Amino acid sequence: MVTERWIRHPRGMRLGQAARIAVSLLAVAVLAAACSSSDPEQPGAAQSVSPQPGASGSGGQTEPADPAGQPVTGGTLVIGLQSDPSPLNPNLSTNGPTQQIGTMIYEPLMYFDNAAAGPKPVLAKSWDVSKDGLTYTFKLVNAKFSDGKPMTSADVKYTIEEVSAKSFAPFAPAAAAIKSIEDSDPHTVVVHLKNAFGPFLLSLTRVWILPKHVFEGTDPLTNPASTDKPVGTGPFVLDSVTRGDRWVLKRNPDYWQQGRPYLDGIVGKVVPDAQSATLALAAGEISYLSSQVISPSDVETVTASGNVVAHPDSFAPNMTQLFFNMTRKTTANKDVRHAIGMAIDRQFLLTNLFQNGGQVAKGNFDTRLKWAYNSEVDFDKSYPYDPEKAKQLLDTAGFPNNGGSRFSLTILVEGSSRFQPVAEAIASMLKDVGIDAKVSAPEASVATKQAFEKPGDFDLYLQSYTTNWDPALGIARAYVSSSIGKTFGNAAGYSNPEADKLFDEGQAAPTEEERAVPYKKVQTILADDLPVMPLIETKLNDVVSPKIHGLWYAANWGQWQEAWSE
Repeated sequence: MVTERWIRHPRGMRLGQAARIAVSLLAVAVLAAACSSSDPEQPGAAQSVSPQPGASGSGGQTEPADPAGQPVTGGTLVIGLQSDPSPLNPNLSTNGPTQQIGTMIYEPLMYFDNAAAGPKPVLAKSWDVSKDGLTYTFKLVNAKFSDGKPMTSADVKYTIEEVSAKSFAPFAPAAAAIKSIEDSDPHTVVVHLKNAFGPFLLSLTRVWILPKHVFEGTDPLTNPASTDKPVGTGPFVLDSVTRGDRWVLKRNPDYWQQGRPYLDGIVGKVVPDAQSATLALAAGEISYLSSQVISPSDVETVTASGNVVAHPDSFAPNMTQLFFNMTRKTTANKDVRHAIGMAIDRQFLLTNLFQNGGQVAKGNFDTRLKWAYNSEVDFDKSYPYDPEKAKQLLDTAGFPNNGGSRFSLTILVEGSSRFQPVAEAIASMLKDVGIDAKVSAPEASVATKQAFEKPGDFDLYLQSYTTNWDPALGIARAYVSSSIGKTFGNAAGYSNPEADKLFDEGQAAPTEEERAVPYKKVQTILADDLPVMPLIETKLNDVVSPKIHGLWYAANWGQWQEAWSE
């Protein structure tokens, strides 16, 4: 029997989901200490972690240093997935399971190196940029796809033009700047831009090269190579799938990087709810949970046993935010949106559900992008937690509370994700001002479809967006009209020509100083229109058992060929 520990909001709500597993974890921890610390045959037995110099995070015990020596070969890492990857092609969705498994199989031209704070080579061994910033020349490595066919410039051209440019919202700004791509030399790609686009190299860190000979003439979304028969250049290949249970990957025997990967294989075990995921981690059944799966409160609980440790994740600055569906009668009303903003106690969410893993968001732009953030925009002042003011705004908007509720709405969230208890807390806060809010938490692929297929099957949608280190790549997609209907794009359906114009100017200007001018202007528009309510600028932790190394040097989902186990 699980004993529940409730977190109580000062206004009387009960928030228990994040704490329900505490007692069970204490019991499991005793067993985990006995069975997972020294048994090398135990599934998911002890693995390890080492934080980056200067990295910070909260929610759980973080190992202070990396005690390991040289990487060793062998072993299988078992990781937790909140659902089946759907699709498996990382060019089609930023959904967590898709990215986590898909990036083990497909590779980009380059990755973002956290220590260097810039791109480093993967499939592009070198590149040259013309002085005017309009021509990029990439020299490719000699790599083969898992079906034995060579990877060439034609595959790069096809992926960029036919898949990423058309389907991947974070790449849309870069795609708009492309004039043409030359692939006459199989080992060289030349990209010509219409205008200089400062973060172009950065944008390519999220384009994973696909085999043209497999995808051409098909729908990338339904092609088997996007679902359960992937053909990539990456360090691992898909060995078997049991949907709803596990995705088994094995070492790519023909991987182009000599001596990599270190691991024999990776198993993605589907743990469809937060309680089972965290218990499996504590028991040693899985060895790694991404910060995108485990909630900060659960990180704190599960690391208390000492059998696993927390490690600052490698994601670019990201923000948990609430999208308003601008096509619905209630949420299309600006006064309603403003009222909902004031009805949410964001400090309470940060303290009790994010375990102070970050800070309350100040505006629609993350403050960690210092050069672009407009310090005159301050949501603590514009939308302070003020339920009484929220009630007044709702009355003014024509939604009085006549003894029942003012209106009903649904908060959409990915089931079994760290966002679900946050959504439940927000629903309780909205009920306090007379809004009958309910949470809908389908599995991730269903939630993604409901959120991004026009006009959106939700009233409010809770999700976290990475900045991708640049407003043009990570922030604009949530607001520009061209991203409506694109997966992990403009879920709100918000369209403002002036905002579109300013975002265009911001991405096109040649220097950060010049780019900041339109970006700071657009923030004042977004702060008033409020199509999206920023909640928390997050800084979160992954959780691993203490003998896994090599995962955290690359931004976002990592470079898995470097992972190894003691």
